[in-house]
Amino acid sequence: MNIKIPQFLNEVLGENQTLVELFSVLFFSLFATIVLYYKFWEDFFQLNLLNALLVILLIFDICAGCIANFTHGTNVYYAKRRKHRIVFIVIHVHILILSWLIEGSVNKPAIVIWIYSIACSTLLNFLISKEFQKTIGACLFGAGLLLAFFITWNSDLVRAVSLLFMLKVIYAFSVDHYFDYESVL
Repeated sequence: MNIKIPQFLNEVLGENQTLVELFSVLFFSLFATIVLYYKFWEDFFQLNLLNALLVILLIFDICAGCIANFTHGTNVYYAKRRKHRIVFIVIHVHILILSWLIEGSVNKPAIVIWIYSIACSTLLNFLISKEFQKTIGACLFGAGLLLAFFITWNSDLVRAVSLLFMLKVIYAFSVDHYFDYESVL
């Protein structure tokens, strides 16, 4: 059963989604945000209320993108809109903002992960319609995971969310999981 998504949510969920995919996005977003809050509750209590709420919203958004970007509806929406893909890549500064809110400044680990993620996403965007794009995307995501473990972090919360950020930007968004470009071009 396809559900038509309201236009103001198309950038997040595409134009159509199935009920199962919508539920999956919502479930994972809530579940992961709650788990991260529970695991790192001390980090949240060190923040003022506004910053804590902003961190929760950023985490929720990153987690939502981890799943939404894998859905057929979101994948097809961006596959048909190449300029939107570039804007999506450019505006993803979430991990930098998160680092600033939690640590009081944008620290080197967050900058490294952000640069790596944006560079990989840009490269994968150039490889759209290539049959090996998924393999390269998986390779780059895996390398990013390893990179994150070799960096010295000030905040384990920022590290944990960085891993999700890389999943969202490098593999879930930047890899075309469904769209048949040959039929459109």
